[in-house]
Amino acid sequence: FVASELLCSESNAPCGVCKTCTRIMHGNYSDVIVYPKGKDTIMTEDVNSIVLDECVLPYEGDKKVYILYNFDNATTQAQNKLLKTLEEPNKSTIFVLTASNIDNVLPTIRSRSKKVIEGMLDDATIHKYLLDNGVEDSIAKIVAHKSFGNLTYALGHANSLAGKQIISLASDIFNNMTNSSMVLEYSNKIVAHKDDIKDLISQMMICVSDMAKLIASGKQSSEYNLKLYNLNSLNEIAKLCEQAQRKVDANCNINSVADGLLLGILEVRYKWQG
Repeated sequence: FVASELLCSESNAPCGVCKTCTRIMHGNYSDVIVYPKGKDTIMTEDVNSIVLDECVLPYEGDKKVYILYNFDNATTQAQNKLLKTLEEPNKSTIFVLTASNIDNVLPTIRSRSKKVIEGMLDDATIHKYLLDNGVEDSIAKIVAHKSFGNLTYALGHANSLAGKQIISLASDIFNNMTNSSMVLEYSNKIVAHKDDIKDLISQMMICVSDMAKLIASGKQSSEYNLKLYNLNSLNEIAKLCEQAQRKVDANCNINSVADGLLLGILEVRYKWQG
């Protein structure tokens, strides 16, 4: 929304329907650069790329907009590295930093920034917007839930091939991995997405949460095979996913993390089915 407001040339900017707004909302406008890419945290190497690219003039318009999501999660080294660029940016460059906890942003950066408080959209609003823009319902639902109220993030993820594959794989694991002989098959699928494994595990946790809500409410589902689970097994699986995330953060071997998580899911499921 902010990028559209800055770059839309219509008098009622952001109009939301012009070519520029449409391309921005679908994540394919070259002068809008989004970080982090494929991970949760902005690192020093990301800032190095930003500093080099920031010197290049805009390709399509008169402004270049960098959107740095969850900047409060960026490493201290990365924040310090960006400081000089924020102090003396190119005249055509605008930085938009989002943060849930502003206290985690360095005071030197806060003092050089204009604070704008934006309300987040609810899941239902984002879900409907994605459906109206041709996104498949199952993908729209999960992406809306994962976006934490950020429409630009939701659109980018919903239209990303990797994002769609991750969403599909997370559901597939819970619905169709029925025995230990299938662990290797699904482990290989997870490893194929090793660069996005944290996103995949997050999607799995969303699936667990959704199934738990459905079971607790007594509702049926065409999306999940709820006969395979109960609230006890889902609670334990959620803990397994959290453990897997911590192992990834600790740079454990991805194959081992995937095998352990999948075998753990089967063991827990069989335990509570019995």
